[in-house]
Amino acid sequence: MSEKRAKKLNIFEKALLHIKKRFWFKLLIALLAMAFFCLHTYATVEDSATAYLALNYEKASKGLYPNGTRFNMYDIINEDIAAEAIRLAGLEDELSPLELMDSLSVSPRYTRSVYEEYIGTEYVITLYLDKKLSHINADNLLMMVCKAYSSKFEQSFVTNDMLSGYRLPDTESYDYPQITQLIATRISLVNDFLTRRNRENGTFRSETTNETFAALIAQLDNLQSVLLEKYRAFITENGLTKNYELYTAELGYKQFILSNDYNKSYLQYTVRMNAIDIYDTKQTAIVMIPTYDTSSAFYMSKTKIGMDYMAEDAESYMSYAQDVNKSLLTNQHILSQLGDAQKSLAALASRRMTADTMIKNMNGILSGIIDSTIKTDDDYIRYTLYGALSFRPARYTDSENYSVQTGAILFVIVFLLLTYIISVLESIGRKTRDARLSKDLRA
Repeated sequence: MSEKRAKKLNIFEKALLHIKKRFWFKLLIALLAMAFFCLHTYATVEDSATAYLALNYEKASKGLYPNGTRFNMYDIINEDIAAEAIRLAGLEDELSPLELMDSLSVSPRYTRSVYEEYIGTEYVITLYLDKKLSHINADNLLMMVCKAYSSKFEQSFVTNDMLSGYRLPDTESYDYPQITQLIATRISLVNDFLTRRNRENGTFRSETTNETFAALIAQLDNLQSVLLEKYRAFITENGLTKNYELYTAELGYKQFILSNDYNKSYLQYTVRMNAIDIYDTKQTAIVMIPTYDTSSAFYMSKTKIGMDYMAEDAESYMSYAQDVNKSLLTNQHILSQLGDAQKSLAALASRRMTADTMIKNMNGILSGIIDSTIKTDDDYIRYTLYGALSFRPARYTDSENYSVQTGAILFVIVFLLLTYIISVLESIGRKTRDARLSKDLRA
């Protein structure tokens, strides 16, 4: 056997000998240390609870809420949520929202290097209770916090308050022609919203209303194309207004502006047509260019010249002038009807009652469509956010595993540390005895 190997065996035998020395003493101390740690951890865990929050919707991986705003994990530690959790747990007389907030902590479950781009979708929520609150079930209270946060999350992103603002306001202060535009605007706003939702999911049907987005769009179309147009025609043909002088003055001013627009557009049209008439027609012969089309067939291509651009401009001005002229004729007809309506006040009062009934009917139908839209959209968002949040308690898994694993490591460390300390003390004692013996022999 080589000298090096013999040396290795000697070291191993020495280590084994040190371990065997006072083995039961060291084992007892290590076990006591492990037991103390585990008991301390268990006592701490009894006053604490941990849960995992997982975000399971599409925008979570981008660090966003479902509505596209930036996600903030500290929104969980909120006074309203704490108050609701305490209410759910029935602890109003034992714990304040601020005390509960101070006992909560939240952090990402997984972390990466600061140099890595990583957006977490799982978070750890931990509740630590003071000794004076040790009688409270920490697990149950933490679950109430999770439930309160889920409720607020759904309330924040499921209920669409924007649609409530599309309802028709009180129409008493509006004139009959203004009400036409008011209803048309509300219909357009709701229709735009429903069209966006229908593009997202055209087959979704609400369990609450039994409506699809397409069906609600059809109801709006019927309201606008039938009832609103019938109302518009009725007030126009009967010359209805709540303020005759003001409305006629307004229409007179509009007629003045429209007349100026018509004259300017028609003048631009006339100037260009006159320019085209004096254009030399011989120039058109030099703009034909031989070329091939997409099917490789030969033909003569005509290149635009100044006359072509003037013709396009003239056509555009004439089209605009014709549209303005239609508005002029419509307004003139309304002014004529307004004048006729003032001749019979009794008939005018009856027609106003009819118009008010039509407005009330349209308002009721529009409100009903908006109510159905809100309920259908709430169901749709719940459908899209189903399982968006999930909570899992971690106490009986990770906490206990951590306690046992750390206790086992502590046992090994204490045992080896005692072995080392005892061997060092024995070595020092041996050297002290040898030195004393040598001294006695010399004496």
